[in-house]
Amino acid sequence: MAAELIFRADLKLAKSTLEAIDAATLRQADDGLRPHLGASLIGKPCARALWYSFRWSTAPKHEPRILRLFLRGHREEDHLADLLRAAGVQVMQVDPSTGRQFQFGSGHFSGSMDGACVGLPDAPKTWHALEFKTHSAKSFKELTAKGVKEAKPEHWVQMQCYMAWAGLTSALYVAVCKDDDRLHLERGQHGAVWRRGGRRSSGRLAPDLQR
Repeated sequence: MAAELIFRADLKLAKSTLEAIDAATLRQADDGLRPHLGASLIGKPCARALWYSFRWSTAPKHEPRILRLFLRGHREEDHLADLLRAAGVQVMQVDPSTGRQFQFGSGHFSGSMDGACVGLPDAPKTWHALEFKTHSAKSFKELTAKGVKEAKPEHWVQMQCYMAWAGLTSALYVAVCKDDDRLHLERGQHGAVWRRGGRRSSGRLAPDLQR
């Protein structure tokens, strides 16, 4: 124990460097405000929260650690897509008509799809909308036990939106556990077209105040 205490007392933490990194992370982050409701949000259960979010009632503020987690999630998309390609799956992450990420919707409600794929060993001829997500160990455990629809209903609704917009009948949810790199791949089928976005954003009053 004594040796451990002496060792820890000798640590020379680069505190100023860490503070500089945190400051740079905050400078590089955007304000998080969007002129539309995104497909990643529309599955939230509280309609009133969606209404206020669309109107920028509060500006989202995240500490540097959380912002870096967001960036890690974005970086994982390319890695997970490469894993699919290595398995023989054809993956498209860019809309060939625009040369940019797949964008759908307009006005109050829109979203950006991670990609599309075909050639899955489970369904070789079926095109799938792609959704990539990172999870903590706790979240990943619930996902594998319950499936995406029950464990992550917001993600399930997000896939429903992309399938409807892209005219696809199937989606592939690719999740990675950030703690140990376990993967969970789950296929989903298109259900009813999601029409909540326009209703939740266009009303003059918050949903529970509307008459």
